[in-house]
Amino acid sequence: MLDELDGHGTFVAGLILREAPAATIHMVRPATWLDSDVSEAIRELRDCHLINLSFAAAQRETEEPA
Repeated sequence: MLDELDGHGTFVAGLILREAPAATIHMVRPATWLDSDVSEAIRELRDCHLINLSFAAAQRETEEPA
């Protein structure tokens, strides 16, 4: 069984392609989750018409932030 976060990007890409079969999908993952690496990954996609960002937290919503 997959973890709840596994495959999320692939799932979203599949939904996009179902609705827009002629779309081209470019998936980029930053080297780290530091702001500088995330912004660099976004810059790599600067020629795209649409950018979907999905972020996950290290803690579940039921836990207090550290």
